[in-house]
Amino acid sequence: MVSVELAFITLAAIIIIGYFGLIFFKKTKVSEIIILLLIGLLIGPIASELGMSLLGPTEMQIFQSFLPFFAGFALIMILFEGGMHLNFFKTVKALTGTLGFTLMVFVLTLGLTVGVLWFLGLAGLGAFDPLLALFIAAIVGGTSSAVVIPLVKNTTAKDETKTMLSLESALTDSLCVITAVAIGEIFLLGTVSVAGISTGILANFSIAAILGFAFGLIWLKALTYLQGRPYEYLMTIASLLLLYGVVQFVGGNGAIAALIFGIVLGNSEDITSMLKLTTRSIDKNIKNFQNEISFLVKTFFFVYLGILFQLEFLTPIVIVISVTIIIIILFARYISTSLLTKVKPLFVSDQKLITTMSARGLAAAVLVSIPVSMGLTNIPNTPFTPEILSQITAIAFLVIFFSNILTTLGLFISEGGKPRIEQPDEREKLLKDIKVGVTKPTTQKRKRAS
Repeated sequence: MVSVELAFITLAAIIIIGYFGLIFFKKTKVSEIIILLLIGLLIGPIASELGMSLLGPTEMQIFQSFLPFFAGFALIMILFEGGMHLNFFKTVKALTGTLGFTLMVFVLTLGLTVGVLWFLGLAGLGAFDPLLALFIAAIVGGTSSAVVIPLVKNTTAKDETKTMLSLESALTDSLCVITAVAIGEIFLLGTVSVAGISTGILANFSIAAILGFAFGLIWLKALTYLQGRPYEYLMTIASLLLLYGVVQFVGGNGAIAALIFGIVLGNSEDITSMLKLTTRSIDKNIKNFQNEISFLVKTFFFVYLGILFQLEFLTPIVIVISVTIIIIILFARYISTSLLTKVKPLFVSDQKLITTMSARGLAAAVLVSIPVSMGLTNIPNTPFTPEILSQITAIAFLVIFFSNILTTLGLFISEGGKPRIEQPDEREKLLKDIKVGVTKPTTQKRKRAS
């Protein structure tokens, strides 16, 4: 049993390390996420292996049972904060191109992973039939918004690149969840419905986008009555959690809704002006509080992931499969980014960053529990034996760990020596153009008068 004093000291140390890790990242471009994962490994499995465990079996069971809730909360908070920092006009402009790039990377990653895992299965390195291989590919198929959004926010990349990578990470989180659940249903029902999966994806995104946008406008109205009153931020978080729950309940994607909600609040003046509504703005304290909370959640979540890893799953087969998947992910992003830069030369200067921004995180960590939560382990002749589940869990955590290292190295290479260039804000540029348009006729009139 961990003493209260030791628990508080450990929590304080994690926050302090996370803070200085963030400063270290801003100066060196080496991500603090790797440090946080290593701290988790030291506190959990490594300390346990050395006989100095801070957490007993009871505490570990509690930690594991809270994973879906903690991961879901972390995803909501980080996407909400990310949305508040995205420019609305650039997001709308980038959406079509981002969707194409996202689908290309996702499908290519899935296809290559399934092919390689099936081949490894035939070679005796695991019992992976095509459907089980597709399930594993879906778990690790998308970049993590919890990692990507905070990372790209502090880079020297163009605003268009930041917007695209942030949107991609949010979209792939949803694609991974939908695909993994759809494959789980195939195992349950024994039939494949491509039309059903396609309809599910479209409905999932549409419901989330509509409800997220509408709820954002309603909450802007509510904030006019809450401004200046205590607990304005806590009421906003309550509304965010309510939105997530409602959207999930009606068959949409709560994570996408949280992102849209954040975009509406972060661009409140522009959106209300565009819709010819009463111009509304949010208190700056909400953004400041959200930054603090997101930092805290992100810091503890990656330590949490490290704690949950189990060293007994670290077998040669698992390591080979995990490294192979990392190579596939990088290759898929390289091919997709090369095609993207040919179509849109705007992204050429950030090609290295886009290629290496491959970190996995929340979705992969949560989706490993899908076979248990959907009851797939109870099906007769199921492929989800305890041994296979252990392998899938280990593969997911190793891919999370190695992909974060790869992203950190890629970020360091792509950002090394780059001077920080402040890019003009879209709104400021628009206002400048309007001013130029107003002053030109005045100047011409003066010339005529003279």
